Amino acid sequence: MRLYQISYKYKENKMVMKRFGSDNFRDFNKLQYLNKSFLLKIKHKALRLKAWYKLNNIERAIIDLTIKCVNKVKSKKLKNIILKILNKIKEVIENNFLNKIYENGLKEIIKIIKIAYSWGNRNSLNWIKDKNFIFYLGIKNIYIPNIWKI
Repeated sequence: MRLYQISYKYKENKMVMKRFGSDNFRDFNKLQYLNKSFLLKIKHKALRLKAWYKLNNIERAIIDLTIKCVNKVKSKKLKNIILKILNKIKEVIENNFLNKIYENGLKEIIKIIKIAYSWGNRNSLNWIKDKNFIFYLGIKNIYIPNIWKI
């Protein structure tokens, strides 16, 4: 899953999209405007990941009307509004993914704590406070195939 932070630079008149987890920027020099196909892709992705309905009705209507009525967004005000909405979609998608990882990690750590406590390790109860360990177990649980899980 690729997550992007989208911003518009007024002085340089170009849109910049930064990929999360890396420092390289992807410039939209060829695409110096928001167009219909770009917004359609973002809308379909938001619908697929259930982030579309986290937006309020006005924000959804702005994106829908822009897709229906405009081929190229030229207005700076409209660009700014749309970019705020796209950043909101990005945050919802990112939070959903992190919550899934955290929930999977909690399930795994509870199993591990029960086993360790039954073996006599009384300090294992403190493991539930370690968020980094919980995220590690959640990521491991998501990306390891079911064959290898206990």
